[in-house]
Amino acid sequence: MAGAELRSKARKTSSTERVAVVLDVGTRKMCCLVARLLPPSRLHDTHALSSRVEILGHGYQLSRGVVGGLVADMEAAERTIRSVVAQAERAADVTVNEVYVTAAFGPLTSESFTASVDLPAGSVTSYDMHRVMKAAREYAARSGKAVLHAAPFGYTLGYESGITDPFGMIGDCLKVDVHAVSIDSLPLRNLRHCIERSHLSLAGVLPAAFISGRAVVTDAEAHGGVTCLDMGAGTTGISVFTGGNLVFCDSVSMGGNHITNDIAEAFQLSLAEAERLKTLHTSVLSGPTDHSAIRVAGEDEYAELSSGIISKADLSDVARIRLEMIFAEVRDRLRASGVAPMSGQRLVLTGGSSELIGAAELAAQIFGKQPRLGRPKPTSGLPKQESNPAFSAPLGLLVHLLEDEHGIGVGVTPEIIATSQGYLARVGQWLRESF
Repeated sequence: MAGAELRSKARKTSSTERVAVVLDVGTRKMCCLVARLLPPSRLHDTHALSSRVEILGHGYQLSRGVVGGLVADMEAAERTIRSVVAQAERAADVTVNEVYVTAAFGPLTSESFTASVDLPAGSVTSYDMHRVMKAAREYAARSGKAVLHAAPFGYTLGYESGITDPFGMIGDCLKVDVHAVSIDSLPLRNLRHCIERSHLSLAGVLPAAFISGRAVVTDAEAHGGVTCLDMGAGTTGISVFTGGNLVFCDSVSMGGNHITNDIAEAFQLSLAEAERLKTLHTSVLSGPTDHSAIRVAGEDEYAELSSGIISKADLSDVARIRLEMIFAEVRDRLRASGVAPMSGQRLVLTGGSSELIGAAELAAQIFGKQPRLGRPKPTSGLPKQESNPAFSAPLGLLVHLLEDEHGIGVGVTPEIIATSQGYLARVGQWLRESF
């Protein structure tokens, strides 16, 4: 498919093959996946959705210019986006013009409500279903909010509730129960501006807190009740599913980088050395008697660390204190939202920071739930080492696109019109702007 262009078209159903590009804008990493989304097999319609995703090319880089899911340095973020998309373009041999984006937005507003419209024709048409969802999105967008996700989980006609598909049914008024996730519009406008400065068009956007759950939560868990924590570098996303639907979504502004910063400050280390110690040697379950010595890489500017060694017990204490703070904040958010009784007895941890040794066990103590580590299912075309919790968000977004019955919005009205001319044109533009 050399030279193929990915153009903005009307949304398609999952019954047709198409190519989609997703961009994960994280605090620690940025990832771009070019994927072919396959229609369901006539013989195997029950196959897992992930089996219908074929990765054609991918790009991955350490993130620059993004802090806590927000654009903090426009120039640095733009350079990283351009570079990671160019990697994916070369690997897939395509020209990317538009991207679906997931990012760790926060704080999020998560709410459930009912919207309604009259039925002048006396029966429900596809236009009526469109009208009632438009009314729901307009309500969620009150006070200038940007709506990231709005999905129905039940319809009512007259006194008959619990309807899953009202099309063609008779009634005077159609009501829909909706769950919506929204944020203040400014962070999203800045992210969109950054993407369009990279000469890409934003096809849709969803919060990583929700979309990571799509990759790692099973259907049985989603129906029975489950809480999913997407533990990123700058934020920890929260999503709660019950009855097969998302019922709560939020984000805590603490993540793995905060553990790294605490270790660096406690032991007077560079951030790079603190990250190495966290990744290779830290276990939040190490006991006070664990005095195993860890040798620290010497650096002249940190000569005050005269011994050059740290005990595992001391390292674990620092990491555990911060992780307890993160989990306690999540627990408090769940209680304050009123969804705690619906959050189930299962807890799924995903995201790069979920692999910290002992994180699941500590979460079990704090939440009183049965935990497990959530890994996205292996995906054709993606190396095994990259089918890990750190890639849950972009893979979850691809899975979501296969079932995109209601469309993925861009959250805010376009303010900038960018010319999408592909990789070579973007390189030329960058050269003109930089020199």
